[in-house]
Amino acid sequence: MQEYLEKTKQELRLRIYGFKTIKAYLGCLREYFDFKKFNLEKIDEENIKQFLLNKQSKNYSSQTVNLYLNAIKFFYREVLMSRATLFPRVKAKLIPHPFVNSYKFSSPIF
Repeated sequence: MQEYLEKTKQELRLRIYGFKTIKAYLGCLREYFDFKKFNLEKIDEENIKQFLLNKQSKNYSSQTVNLYLNAIKFFYREVLMSRATLFPRVKAKLIPHPFVNSYKFSSPIF
């Protein structure tokens, strides 16, 4: 586990992440590694979901849960160089807004 934390720290420093970000990511990963316990190289999406749900059930804020997720993503993508897609983003459908001609509603310039 310590070896992975050191590798993560090196990668974060190479990418010029801030001191507080590095500290936060390493803390998040330490908790995740303690939760997972073994076979850290293998991405187990179900295990990650359980870990994040556990944090939510303890009333962690959504920003904090997102921090944990981003730390885990960084570890698997950048440290272990895994190209597996972890929780792909789903694009929201854009709802067309009605066009409003603001010229009609503006006051005269002169």
